[in-house]
Amino acid sequence: MYTYSLKKLPKNTVEISVLLPKQDIEKYYSEAFKKISAQTEIQGFRKGKAPKHLIEKQLKREVIYEEIIRGALPQIYEEILKRNS
Repeated sequence: MYTYSLKKLPKNTVEISVLLPKQDIEKYYSEAFKKISAQTEIQGFRKGKAPKHLIEKQLKREVIYEEIIRGALPQIYEEILKRNS
C-alpha cells in the first residue's frame, strides 16, 4: 500500500507526494508490460506474440514507466481525493 503526503500551496493548490512500495511498482510494471507487449510488433512474430526478452530489448524503459504512470496515477489520485474530501 502506498503512502502519501499533502502540502498546501498558495492560490488554492495542493502538492501530493506518493511513495509506492517496490511490490506495487512490480505489479503495475507487469500490467503495463502486458498491455504494451500486446501492441508490439517484432519481425518474425505475430503482433503481441513475441517472447518477453525480445520485447524488453526493443522497448525503452521510459515507455513502460509512462504506461505505469498512466495506469496507476489516476487510480491513486482518486483514492487520495476520496480520503481527503
